[in-house]
Amino acid sequence: MKLVNHLYSNEKDLSLFLDDNKITDKPNILVQVFSGIIEETHLREVSKSISQILPSATIVGATTGGEIIDGKVTDNQTILSISVFEHTQIKSHFISKADSYITGEMIANEIVQEDTQVLILFSDGFFTLPNDLFNGVKSVNEDILIAGGMAGDNGLLQNTLVLLNGDVSNHAVAAISLNSDQLTVSNYYKLNWRSVGKKMKVTQAQGNMVHTIDSMKVKDLYRKYLGDDIADGLPHTAALYPLVKVKEGLDVSRILFSFNDDGSANYTGNMIEGEDVQFAYANVDMIMDNSYLSKSNVEAYEAAYIYSCMSRKIILKEHTDIETKPIADKIAMSGFFTYGEFYTLENKSSEVLNETMTMLFLSENEILKNELDNDSQNSNQTTTAVSSSDMIVKAISHLSDVTSREVEQQKEELAEKNKLIHDSINYASLIQGALTPESSVFNNYFEDSFVIWQPKDIVGGDIYLASELSSDEILLMVIDCTGHGVPGAFVTMLVKAIERQLVSRIINTNEEVSTSKILSIFNKSVKHLLKQDNPDTTSNAGFDGGILYYNKSEKLIKYSGAETPLFIVYGEELKMIKGDRHSIGYKKSDTDYQFKEHSIEVTEGMKLYITTDGYIDQNGGDKGFPFGKKRFKQLVFDNHQEKMADQKEMLLYELDNYQGNSERNDDVTVVGIKF
Repeated sequence: MKLVNHLYSNEKDLSLFLDDNKITDKPNILVQVFSGIIEETHLREVSKSISQILPSATIVGATTGGEIIDGKVTDNQTILSISVFEHTQIKSHFISKADSYITGEMIANEIVQEDTQVLILFSDGFFTLPNDLFNGVKSVNEDILIAGGMAGDNGLLQNTLVLLNGDVSNHAVAAISLNSDQLTVSNYYKLNWRSVGKKMKVTQAQGNMVHTIDSMKVKDLYRKYLGDDIADGLPHTAALYPLVKVKEGLDVSRILFSFNDDGSANYTGNMIEGEDVQFAYANVDMIMDNSYLSKSNVEAYEAAYIYSCMSRKIILKEHTDIETKPIADKIAMSGFFTYGEFYTLENKSSEVLNETMTMLFLSENEILKNELDNDSQNSNQTTTAVSSSDMIVKAISHLSDVTSREVEQQKEELAEKNKLIHDSINYASLIQGALTPESSVFNNYFEDSFVIWQPKDIVGGDIYLASELSSDEILLMVIDCTGHGVPGAFVTMLVKAIERQLVSRIINTNEEVSTSKILSIFNKSVKHLLKQDNPDTTSNAGFDGGILYYNKSEKLIKYSGAETPLFIVYGEELKMIKGDRHSIGYKKSDTDYQFKEHSIEVTEGMKLYITTDGYIDQNGGDKGFPFGKKRFKQLVFDNHQEKMADQKEMLLYELDNYQGNSERNDDVTVVGIKF
């Protein structure tokens, strides 16, 4: 077999790519479409383009939370993974809006046969119940190996799509079977999240719906062990704190994704009454550990399909390819980031996993078949190879668990839990810091710049974002979310998710950038995602902030502010453009509010400053009064002739000096740019 990958842009480029790689139309070609563009029309267009060139190919795909091409990770792109088989027959089936168990049963009856080596399933991310789907398949063939995953939508949790040969749906399962006596497949997985705290028992559950754990309602359980901020932010906060259970030696993660009217919670996979679960959090060193590769015979295979959890990409961000690149260095590979990974255990039972990276290795090489068949019997053992750092973490984790049980009723228990929470927040700080742009982004557009970003606590509600729309255009956002610390930080994650979707739409549609429209979309999106149109909601969160668009070639700035002013220094004059007196989100705000948009012509030497209210509202001085807008403007004006780096140091010095022995009030963010 042969696997090649193509970053799709249009039918012409695809045709040239296939010619260069000598791929001609055959019935045994499988094209997997992994699309970060969450649009039905786009998927149909891509499918049509492929069919025009390869009319006999089987085309299957899903929308994603990120794409993987030759070990590299992309966002908002469409990747074509093209597998050409020599001795393998491909069968496919597509079922929309049917009971999950019946769907699995029908798929197995339709396309699973005696020589089927693997069944690859792509389901929507919200409606299909994976465990019921697997049970339906296993009722027909209990030994079949299942792989694949649930479609994503870049973390927006709004709409996911699956594709098969031109059929596209947001409530469906697309299935393909690979059938051959010469095809060998093996599956591997990595979780490498650390379980912490005591084991808790699932006391009332039905399928993926859980009523109580340790006889407590689910939200009360999260509130008890993770705090009010996490519990109030559910289900959006749940992905960072999954529940992990052990099944047949496999760590299986479950993520809460919604609540029902009766207070029960829906998880991404089934939970069984009587089984033990523990909270877990991401251990970055363990996630990046690829020691299993040195103990496996990966290079003996011809191709690898990777179906990995989006949470891993969120945590590792620009380091995500540390996991995927080593595989690509050995064999051809591709894949996508999912909302749930499908995996078959040693005992032939199948599970939907979360937070994992699952791998499906394939080979039609007859010479290697006997060797691979022997090794595949131990494939699951290979994935759990333990590195020295992993052993240390596991040893410490075991010691922590034993100690917690021994001193559960003593004062030391509180200190231990506090440490675990502190460690988790430190990891959250790593995630939040990874969202901020590199300084090189500013250097591409501005003569000089500085950024002050100081969360009051380990994590904060302030965030600044910069998105390059083109070589001439940049979008800069300075955001102050509700509160600070953990609750503010989780709102920043929501802001980032919306921002990525907005930027993707601007880039893909080439629509004119309107900062006013961007703030309006933010306002509607936050209110919708936090269900603030529901009078019974307890989520009264939102943010203030400024949106600045700069077009370098046109020397034009557009600015809109939600309770956030823009300070401009022209020569020897300082001017302040006030932001609208309207915040983004919050229960009582106007959903349809239209923000003002200010257009500013850029002149050489002009300087702009945007600050959240943390600097201006900081108490201090002789009387404990706030620093104030007037004092801030004077400080900026008095030092605007200095280099931006020197201005930053002066602003920090004056803030610390004014604060004195007073407590820091809030997160502080100030951005200064010079043209």
